[in-house]
Amino acid sequence: MNRYFYYLIIVNMITNVLTFIPRILLNERLSGGLLAIPIGTIVGTGLMYLFIKQISHFPEMGLPEILEKYLSKWFKNIYIFFNGFMWFHAGLFTLLSFITITKVFISPDMSGFLITGMFLLLICFSILMPSKKVLYATELLILLNIPFILLILIKAIFNDYFSWDSVRILFTHYREIPTWSSISAASFIYFGFANLIIFNRDFQKVSLKWIWLIMLFGLQVLLVTMLGPIGFHGAVKGVESYVFPWVSTADSMRMELGFVERVLFIFLLLHINVSLVSITIHWHVSIELFKSIFPKFKWKGKYITGYIISAIFAVLTFILDGFSTEDTNFTIMKSWINGLIPAAIFMNFILLLAIRRKKKNE
Repeated sequence: MNRYFYYLIIVNMITNVLTFIPRILLNERLSGGLLAIPIGTIVGTGLMYLFIKQISHFPEMGLPEILEKYLSKWFKNIYIFFNGFMWFHAGLFTLLSFITITKVFISPDMSGFLITGMFLLLICFSILMPSKKVLYATELLILLNIPFILLILIKAIFNDYFSWDSVRILFTHYREIPTWSSISAASFIYFGFANLIIFNRDFQKVSLKWIWLIMLFGLQVLLVTMLGPIGFHGAVKGVESYVFPWVSTADSMRMELGFVERVLFIFLLLHINVSLVSITIHWHVSIELFKSIFPKFKWKGKYITGYIISAIFAVLTFILDGFSTEDTNFTIMKSWINGLIPAAIFMNFILLLAIRRKKKNE
């Protein structure tokens, strides 16, 4: 089962190539964005290591079970609700971004309401599956999509139109001190480990044997994420004007592979597949957290709490999609990302407290 843990990490890494992370790093490319990459890698990997070491003390237990057994009920309910809210927003902002991308780049003539409804129908069905089936679906879609996405990312760097002079300009700013936002954005791609607060129910123990490989892979993803748009659009001016830098970068590329010429549509379709998996994972975690603290409603002998929560997720998505703008979503998401490192540190502290109480009880 260990490979499924690494799938959770990889999905989070690849999804964020197209959403908010490149925009945050590129906006600060000349003011510490480059140095934020190695710092964020160290911070993200360090938090991952601590989290895995601590949650391994609770085999086949999720966060709700851990808190129920070793901490106060009032604290459990508040903390679980907070985390459910956080995971809902993690999936929501990714979904809103891809709804916008679909409207603008894939199907501009289709009704936005219909696009949102199609995505939600698929996602709300998927998040109600058992956790093991979510992991199996994740494995299948990763094996089918990730190799092609990596091929496109590599081709972007080794492209005839890629300007290494722009990259050299970027590297002259390697001494600039990064901001908290850029460090948080760089570390965020490693935060797929946090999904274990639910998926740990299906793991006996997560091996740390390959964590160094995940660290190196994440570092390469971050570098390509930042260098790709700069190589095509310049380091000083131009690149900061794009809402989705990698969409414009993919649109600048061509492939001579039979009927495939424009990379953009292939890139978007592949990324939508992976991002739908990412949203499903986040919302599955969120719905399982909420189910652990909400009353269990029954209808015709079947528990329907999950369906009620799923319907609430869908309604909130329709409302926010109708009233929010991409800039508003970016501002909120940036603030959300800025709070992730403190939230992860606090979660590690909670697990440490639970470990001590477990040892005391034994």
